[in-house]
Amino acid sequence: AQCASKKPVVISVCFNYLISMNRDGKNCEKDLLGSDPGMHAMSVIGYDGNKVLVQNSYGDQCTSGHNPSIVCEKDKDGKTTGRFWIDRENLLSFMKGVASIGPANGQ
Repeated sequence: AQCASKKPVVISVCFNYLISMNRDGKNCEKDLLGSDPGMHAMSVIGYDGNKVLVQNSYGDQCTSGHNPSIVCEKDKDGKTTGRFWIDRENLLSFMKGVASIGPANGQ
């Protein structure tokens, strides 16, 4: 709904679990071995059907790790842009929080 209303959306995800496809870690807690889930903030900047376009805050880096749902976007020269497409349901299973950004007066 936030993307449809053209409002920026910030998400927090368990990034290490997202790229490793560790479904046991979807609650963003450290696993039994103490592995860090890698809490990370990114922005959802678009969508197309069941896929969402995410802008990573790590600059132009992009990694899909072991998650076949992540497709890194590249520019015309073949360089990664820091954006990636991902299936909505896959992203949701690794999200910890979401917030939209709007005017301070609530309008």
